[in-house]
Amino acid sequence: MSIINYRRSAINDEALRLAAERQRAAESDDLRLLSTQQVAKCLGKTVRTIERWRKERIGPKPIQIGTRFHYTRRGLKQWEDSGGAIGGW
Repeated sequence: MSIINYRRSAINDEALRLAAERQRAAESDDLRLLSTQQVAKCLGKTVRTIERWRKERIGPKPIQIGTRFHYTRRGLKQWEDSGGAIGGW
């Protein structure tokens, strides 16, 4: 293998490693938990509206941990992508 090919191979390996690292970071961010307050701020709604939506089973689907409710960025994005569809989850 020539030096040029070796360097190209090393650069390609580094590029692939960085791309995989960015993908893992993006997936990790998608699963990061958001509080009701953070979701309200993201959507431009009040905390009370988000709580009412949760009780009526509309809006983004929450995850309950103990007595608190959280949301994932992925779940929030899926809900927004569906046009903010109202309906049971």
